[in-house]
Amino acid sequence: MKVTVLDIFRRDIHVVSSFATKKTMQYSINLLGSGKIKVKNFLSASFPLEDFGKGLHEIYDNPDHMKVQIVP
Repeated sequence: MKVTVLDIFRRDIHVVSSFATKKTMQYSINLLGSGKIKVKNFLSASFPLEDFGKGLHEIYDNPDHMKVQIVP
């Protein structure tokens, strides 16, 4: 799937990345590992890395999917 800058602009698609710092990474991992944060509640769908293209299609074609996770 090819997504151009024009597609992103026209469809008002937001591309968001995440950033972790040395100060918060271990704390975040501990919270996730403890189950205190229910990540599945934030995700619309999850795909293995092999289905990266399918995940992109899901974001692009399904406006109800806000957060799609790609799992390595």
